Amino acid sequence: MHAATDYGREARPSAIVAANVTFPLLLLETLAASGRGVFVNTDSSFTKNPADYAHLQAYTTSKRQFLDWARRVVAGSAVACVNMRLEHPYGPGDRDDKFVQRMILDCLAGKPEIDLTPGEQLRDFVHVDDVVAAYRAVLRHGRPQPGE
Repeated sequence: MHAATDYGREARPSAIVAANVTFPLLLLETLAASGRGVFVNTDSSFTKNPADYAHLQAYTTSKRQFLDWARRVVAGSAVACVNMRLEHPYGPGDRDDKFVQRMILDCLAGKPEIDLTPGEQLRDFVHVDDVVAAYRAVLRHGRPQPGE
């Protein structure tokens, strides 16, 4: 299971590629060399509409590049690659600038007005406990069946 990432907030492009493409690719190649297994990759909802997140261009590019390489590595092999595209996870320990945490803090502070977008975008927020449950289910059931 691969969940490490570099969002590129302060990283050089080579560091982003190393964390989001090269490192997981080495892990996947090692698994593929063993001849069997399931590689669980953690993806991001930001890769669905990368143009919406200009500040995450390097990150989203690297995540898409890894998936392209992963498909090549597992093609024709007994190894499966499950891509877990997370929406917007939230939960204990979040930074104060993440959306859900910021909304909670602003409401608790009695802020009279909260600066928001027009609300035209769609978001799916998922609690970190549910993310963990999803990973456990994938790990427990192993290889995805056709059509899943």
